[in-house]
Amino acid sequence: MRMKVLKAVGLVALVLFVLIVLVLAQPTPELSTVDDVDLESYTGTWYSVYEYPVYYGFLMFGYESTECENPQAYYELLPNGNIKVINSCLYKGEELTIEGEAGVEEGGKLWVSFFPFMKSPYYIIGLDEDYQWSVVGTPNLETLWFLSRTPEIEPTDLDEMYQIAQDHGFDTTRLTKTK
Repeated sequence: MRMKVLKAVGLVALVLFVLIVLVLAQPTPELSTVDDVDLESYTGTWYSVYEYPVYYGFLMFGYESTECENPQAYYELLPNGNIKVINSCLYKGEELTIEGEAGVEEGGKLWVSFFPFMKSPYYIIGLDEDYQWSVVGTPNLETLWFLSRTPEIEPTDLDEMYQIAQDHGFDTTRLTKTK
């Protein structure tokens, strides 16, 4: 009986691995980004004020981003030129955090990784000249964040952020205001 369970788990793991490889092998659509990012100015705390709802985790071992309160990202420059990433939020009264690393491909095209050998695109498609807000998305248009240095965004800035996202092909009706 134990051997059957181990074989079933192994088969599930193999299928998941193949699916991940197939997804990662898909060509990435092109998404234009800002030309340049001063990483030192980009470091510090950012609040995710609006975002597409995202499921974080694996199967039943996760949570919807809409269940989080006060989602934040903290970025710090590392000696190797990459960025230390600490994402956090309050989930059912408890602080959840995850640490990762990010790096620059070119210009506003960055990658972020929270697990070894798994990099995800982090494309800065809009950035305030004073680094007070940022619009971040993924080339497949499935993930979008409106980040701000403060928990609220000024209405004129928010209008500009919506326009940037729409101009890049994002469906802004999917955005939700975070708690």
